[in-house]
Amino acid sequence: MEMKACLVILTGLSAVCFRLRYGSQMRHLYIGLACLSFVGCHPADVSTRTSVISDSGDTTNLTLYVPSLLAQTRAISIDQLVLETVVNGSPVEMQRQDGEWTGVVYLPVGEIAQIKLTWSLNLADGSQPIRLAAYEDEIGPITSSIDLLVTNEDYKSEIFDDDEDLVSNLDELRQGSNPRDPSEPVPDSGVPPTTTSIVSIPRIDARDAPVIDGNNDAVWAQGEALPIDQLILGHRVGTGMQETNFHWTALHDGTYLYVLVKGKYAEGSVSIPDSSQQWLDNGMEIYIDSDNSKLNNYDGINDYSIVIPHLKGQLNPLEANNSVDNNGRFFEGAPSAEWPTGGFNFANCLCIGDEEKVWELRINLALFGIGQEIGFEVHLNHDLNGGGRDTKWGWFSARDSAANRPSAFGTAKLQQ
Repeated sequence: MEMKACLVILTGLSAVCFRLRYGSQMRHLYIGLACLSFVGCHPADVSTRTSVISDSGDTTNLTLYVPSLLAQTRAISIDQLVLETVVNGSPVEMQRQDGEWTGVVYLPVGEIAQIKLTWSLNLADGSQPIRLAAYEDEIGPITSSIDLLVTNEDYKSEIFDDDEDLVSNLDELRQGSNPRDPSEPVPDSGVPPTTTSIVSIPRIDARDAPVIDGNNDAVWAQGEALPIDQLILGHRVGTGMQETNFHWTALHDGTYLYVLVKGKYAEGSVSIPDSSQQWLDNGMEIYIDSDNSKLNNYDGINDYSIVIPHLKGQLNPLEANNSVDNNGRFFEGAPSAEWPTGGFNFANCLCIGDEEKVWELRINLALFGIGQEIGFEVHLNHDLNGGGRDTKWGWFSARDSAANRPSAFGTAKLQQ
């Protein structure tokens, strides 16, 4: 009686699960191996889950997500990811359903399995997918159940560099540059940029503070309107905005920092809150470095980022986004320090058509540890008519580096 091993490969948004099934002509009791998953947003959050498959094929306690090194890259849409799986030199057909990829290959008991996984990104223009990261290893001989854990550190992304400019495809997407254009990105010295001018944030009387309700109050005229006109992602031709008339303004009263973002999207733009990745919808992003330390990595203490879409996440009826209701919609960036509970609130206007869009945000200076001089940046996301983001604009920088490096922020000084 010949015994065979069935290698069932399941991979999800930040994990790979290998299950071995054993069967014979006499008995078909399948034992599933431990599946691994990243719990939460950070690569360090790793745990294993055990799945037992009975005669009926039922499973329990199986949780799979997408690899976080890809899921946390804003230029990557999870729906466009492709997984190529090869076992012992033969491709394995992978089926994707509800965020999981599954495939089956049969191996003789005692055989060694050479496994190679390659993640790629499909492009809208139909050109060759961009390879992003790969994992390769050998397991076995397969004689019993095996637990295999694959973490971010096990993937190799540096091996894929389509334009041979010594910057990997994945790193280029993170920076907002084209992985197939050797002229991008401009070489980065790693030295924090020198700010040629410091934006001054006026102090107002607390009695004159703006009401955070999504309306452009008259008091905002006391601050400087600064243009958000640096094109970060997208093109000035084709879909998306060719130019932007959005501005941001800030005020403070010694207790709170107030931020206004306002402007009009391209004519005919329609806000459709249809993306699970909130930065793909119309919205704005705020970045704060409370002590203006300009580090090359978020310190987890007082470096903050947040994405605030224009509308809440429902299509019927459309509702203005705010932090008061339980279904308020916002996303704290993965490397960001946690935004203090009760330390901020925001409100947007509904303004669905070609009307001016307004975001208002209030931040508690003490809870955020904000001093007189801070690192600061504002980004604007534009989605013309639903689906993915068409363009992205910034105030200080024309590169999409703020999500990963506070050294890419501008500088603002609170007047005394």
